[in-house]
Amino acid sequence: MCIERLLPILLAFALFQQAIAVELPPPPHARVQSVAGSSSALGMRLEVRRFSADQTVEQVLDFYRGEWERYNEVDLPPWRMIGRVEGEHYLNVQVQPDGDGGSWGYLSIGNLPGRLADGRQGVNLDRTRFPMMSGSTLINDQVDDDPGKTGRTLLISNNFSAGANRTYYRNHFRSQGWRELMDQAVNPSRGEYALFYQRGNQTVALTIQRVKDATVVVANHVERGLLR
Repeated sequence: MCIERLLPILLAFALFQQAIAVELPPPPHARVQSVAGSSSALGMRLEVRRFSADQTVEQVLDFYRGEWERYNEVDLPPWRMIGRVEGEHYLNVQVQPDGDGGSWGYLSIGNLPGRLADGRQGVNLDRTRFPMMSGSTLINDQVDDDPGKTGRTLLISNNFSAGANRTYYRNHFRSQGWRELMDQAVNPSRGEYALFYQRGNQTVALTIQRVKDATVVVANHVERGLLR
């Protein structure tokens, strides 16, 4: 999956507050630059930092495993992600190889858990046709038009279990004739799943994760042109 599709996912998780009280250190000796230091979406501030490091992907992950006592890991090739809930914030790192023995990726700090806890989730679902469980809330919806392809990334939350969301999407896409390329229980004890479907020139990737008392679904729908 290309960076054009993954960056909106990262941005969706990076719902940033001005008075943020937590820190996300970069890997040791990494080179860091701001990506979206003061932008906003749906009235929410966003902050994203890009890093490049001489360490391998596994060494970067080991650094955060040593820094954090509790964390979640998700693989969404070519990306590997590690993150944790800290108070009302979600800290997230996504990293992939750089082709020269090192690695690069993105760092984000977002107030998603806090927004879910106090009901500041975002816009209503009535304006979208993407399949969602009854009572879900759309937190973010971004469309990107690139040469030869169109992508849409949605961030959804609801009060159903992660397993129920997995079953819902599995049944929906199978019944609509989509080919299932991945249905992986990344960490079922913590409610983490990854699904991937294809139909013709379209693909849908979903990650499902339990965050405090809600389930969060990130859906990435890509439609490619006939020549791609």
